[in-house]
Amino acid sequence: MTQGNMSDMFLLIHTMTIIESDYVVQAQFFHTFPDGLAQINNARLVARRLRLRIHPELRGSRNKAIFQRLNAPSLKTLMKRNSSNIKHHLRAIHIPQGQRNQV
Repeated sequence: MTQGNMSDMFLLIHTMTIIESDYVVQAQFFHTFPDGLAQINNARLVARRLRLRIHPELRGSRNKAIFQRLNAPSLKTLMKRNSSNIKHHLRAIHIPQGQRNQV
């Protein structure tokens, strides 16, 4: 890794996809941190997004109404069960100093 200008920043996008039999949960966490691996401890959470998609076979059916009445599953509960198929995807985007105000 080349040592860049210390005022440059990186945007880290961490996407988690949890696949259940009747729905898919996708959570995205957006972090920013200064250039350089030594400063990754200074990462800041700037945004997060959570999406829940119901399986296509359940849409528009009576099962959908039953499913929606249940309490929304929490992300921590789904991860602790160890029965879900969990996929992680990490992507880092370099933000030069001149383009930071456009983000």
